[in-house]
Amino acid sequence: MATEKVKVYEEGDKKKGLPIWAWLLPLLLLLALGIWLFSRPHDNQTATNAAPVTDSTKPDNSPGTQPQAARNWTAASIADEIKQNGRIGFNDSEVHFATASAALASDSQAVLDQVAQALKNNPDWKMRVMGHTDSTGSGPANDTLSQQRAQSVMAYLTSHGVDSSRLQVEAKGQHQPAATNATDTGRAENRRVELIKD
Repeated sequence: MATEKVKVYEEGDKKKGLPIWAWLLPLLLLLALGIWLFSRPHDNQTATNAAPVTDSTKPDNSPGTQPQAARNWTAASIADEIKQNGRIGFNDSEVHFATASAALASDSQAVLDQVAQALKNNPDWKMRVMGHTDSTGSGPANDTLSQQRAQSVMAYLTSHGVDSSRLQVEAKGQHQPAATNATDTGRAENRRVELIKD
């Protein structure tokens, strides 16, 4: 007599697809990543949207490390300097930025207001805005930073009435130091912005 084998399937033996959490979790993670990427500030917005910083954020703020005291610039004295020398430079105590940032410090605005007025008073001048850094950090990073800082100054000037077609940005990074990078004072002198008349 032959025995027949009958396989009985129970409800629990059926093969199920992946549980809902196994495909929903990666989708939620991708969604969260996308939201994070689109909600963070982009590089071109950092310079204009960053909160102004105070002098206490400057890296060389201890007594005796500033290259020289900020001069009391007026639009007339800035124009005279440019007429005599074809250029003007602003040291770290006059126009400065947060460390490793292109965000202009709020106390830089007084000097830049006078620069804007001097340029508006001399509408035939075309200027190069040159950004310089010290040698702290890598060369490529300093090149980028000096470009962003010069763009921040240019953006400030254009927002205060200077026609952007009169301004050109140049990044010098750490390649044209005004002083040694071996001391705090020298590095502070190297962090500067220059305007050169074309």
